[in-house]
Amino acid sequence: MDNLKQLHEEGKADLESHFSEEEIKRACFGVDDDKSPGPDGFGLRFFQHFWDIVKADILDMFEGFFDNEFWVGCINASSIEEAVQIGEFRPICLLNGCYLLISKVLANRMRSVCGRIVEEEQSAFLPGCNLLEGFAITQELINDLHADGRSGVILKLDFSKAYDNVDWSFLLHLMSLHGFSIRWRRMIEQCISSARASVLVNGSSFGFFPLNRGLRQGDPLSPVLFALVANALCLMCKAAATDGWIDGLACRVRGSKLNLAQYADDTIIFGAPEVSTMGYRWFIRNEEYNIGLAALQSVLWKPKVPLKIKAFTLLVYQSRVLTKCYRAKWVLNASRTCAICMGEDESAKHLFCTCPAARELWLRVS
Repeated sequence: MDNLKQLHEEGKADLESHFSEEEIKRACFGVDDDKSPGPDGFGLRFFQHFWDIVKADILDMFEGFFDNEFWVGCINASSIEEAVQIGEFRPICLLNGCYLLISKVLANRMRSVCGRIVEEEQSAFLPGCNLLEGFAITQELINDLHADGRSGVILKLDFSKAYDNVDWSFLLHLMSLHGFSIRWRRMIEQCISSARASVLVNGSSFGFFPLNRGLRQGDPLSPVLFALVANALCLMCKAAATDGWIDGLACRVRGSKLNLAQYADDTIIFGAPEVSTMGYRWFIRNEEYNIGLAALQSVLWKPKVPLKIKAFTLLVYQSRVLTKCYRAKWVLNASRTCAICMGEDESAKHLFCTCPAARELWLRVS
């Protein structure tokens, strides 16, 4: 992603500075004290009430965490309550008080810098953002379309189990591309990868199991980290608009064309019907390319198209078309370069989706 905003040097210095007593105390007293305690039984009300007594131990814990001498995994456990159905066995968790303090301090620092690297289309999770702004702009744009008698394409995308499906390696790689330091990424990685959860049965815990992906609801870090992940989709849509696949709709409120709006885990893409129809098809085709035969049955076999076209499309999805990459499996030293664009390897996906000539052809037939 060439259009990623980079973290400035001042922001890096703020993230890597030592934790101060004032910062930790502000985080401790800035959280509601009526939250249910985690497995350790200590809620934040305990730390707030006995701050003068536990302050020295808390500061030592933060200092050890900063110097990588304290493993946060020993306090990073949580409980899952009232799970009745299998779909409810997700990490909607009650966190230990000590970990909640660490997470809150890190989240406060992240919010102070993420507002400068996350695109302005995101209207949630960050300082200065208003969740209702995305709804308001979308409503105004729809009113403009009706008032002017214009046509437009509006595609709403919703993340399924948004927090639970976040891939940790992708998140950390994204932070690296944004310019976050190794020390800061190490601290974030400790917080998300050392998490353990336990399902409460009749109010009692019977052992913990590790988590392999996802962000926990109730963790102060989760919203700001998810904003970074959702921002990647925003950048992909902007790149598609730059390449001509999506053409935004004129919006009087913004005074310019609007390509997309994001609020929390919802994304809405706007476009003119002349350009956007095939652009959305191309976007969906790339997303569904590797889904497999299960999704293919609902995507491919329902349309009333000739059988030979269905059969050929199936070969394309399975990468069994006689392209140069397919031929190179049996021919020694065979060329893989696309003969049309002379750029990337000639795979089925490239030949029918990503090759510049293929994109131009799809636009002309749309």
